Amino acid sequence: MIRVLVVDATAEVQEHVAAALAAQPDAELAGAATTGQHAIELISVLHPDIVLLSMDDDATHAAAAETITTRFPSVSVIMTSRDGETAQLRRAMLAGARHFLVKPFAPDELIDGVRSVYRLDEGRRAAAATQLAPAPVTAGIMSPPPRAATGPAREGKIFTFYSAKGGAGSTTLACNTAVALKRATNKEVALFDCGLLFGDVGVVLNLNPRSTIVDLLPQMESNPGPLDPEFLSQVMIPHASGVKVLLAPSSPEKAELVTAEHVQRVLVALRDQFDYVVIDTWPTFEERILNVLDAADKVVVPTTLEMPAIKNSKLLLDVTSALAYSPDKVLMVLNRADSRGGIRIQDVEQILQKQFAAEVVSDGRLTTLSLNEGVPFVMTHPDAPISKDIMRLASTLVGAPLGATEEAKPKRAGLLRTVFG
Repeated sequence: MIRVLVVDATAEVQEHVAAALAAQPDAELAGAATTGQHAIELISVLHPDIVLLSMDDDATHAAAAETITTRFPSVSVIMTSRDGETAQLRRAMLAGARHFLVKPFAPDELIDGVRSVYRLDEGRRAAAATQLAPAPVTAGIMSPPPRAATGPAREGKIFTFYSAKGGAGSTTLACNTAVALKRATNKEVALFDCGLLFGDVGVVLNLNPRSTIVDLLPQMESNPGPLDPEFLSQVMIPHASGVKVLLAPSSPEKAELVTAEHVQRVLVALRDQFDYVVIDTWPTFEERILNVLDAADKVVVPTTLEMPAIKNSKLLLDVTSALAYSPDKVLMVLNRADSRGGIRIQDVEQILQKQFAAEVVSDGRLTTLSLNEGVPFVMTHPDAPISKDIMRLASTLVGAPLGATEEAKPKRAGLLRTVFG
């Protein structure tokens, strides 16, 4: 039997839920409460599988949901509200709710939600039961505990690559950095192509786009709760390096189906399931990309020593400052660092008022070969200077110190000072 604890200050709602559950052979009402705090006290006594928690009656109910999911990992939360707006859905999701119902809900809608969440969290209940109960012993040999379908949230780090100008090599750097992170750490690494209109990650990695982020949309539309980890894994495409890739839509018109809310929910799921999440984007400040920038632990900005790229990078830094990003969140990376064209690195750093966190040398032959073959150069030529630079960038992102740095050279005024003042 699926035991449900309803938390709602309205007696009519409590009676409606009780009647709907009473008509089912596999579900029952475990009890009722009017406040989140009362519900927390009852959970230890009533042992429900699911808490149906209203967001309308008490401003602390979102906090109660977080407490329930943390203190009672075997209990799932379904949140209800008279308001079905995006802000409410987001609050419920961030509080750990597995499903969301808009009141008044039909009995069938309630039962379908209860059963769906119960099935979805079978692995979590099994893991919680394993932690609480000793493993059975047979013939003197301890049996291994059952494996959970989904493990605990990893709280992974998100590294978003955002170029202020097209052609700065953002996609190539993002793909190779993701592979470098996997090779260097052997942890779970995801690569999300959020260049929704014209994403090229699949081409760079020579992946068959049999599934993309668009395939996640029906599941997200039907279930406002967190993404099912198994379903997300099925949509992501494994690369030979071990990196899991979530591809951009296969055509620009399909990209319009992906909303800012969809992107936000994907980011939450990826952070929960992976140790490192590398995201490639395209130059825009629309809401979907702003969500990606906001969620990032580090925003990696590749640029080159060319006047248009430098100008746009300066504008981008002004925007990130206006967004109140901390200075250490944004990392400037100088791509094709040895192709200077008369512009000195020190002059650029002085104009940007920011030092480059990493430099990547130019290797046109190897990069072109890598792109044409669809194999990252950090895999085929790990000892090449450009690959070593990528590995240093990966080390910087995860917090390891860089190698020896060059001594600072004397600065001089020049074209940049004339242009920017």
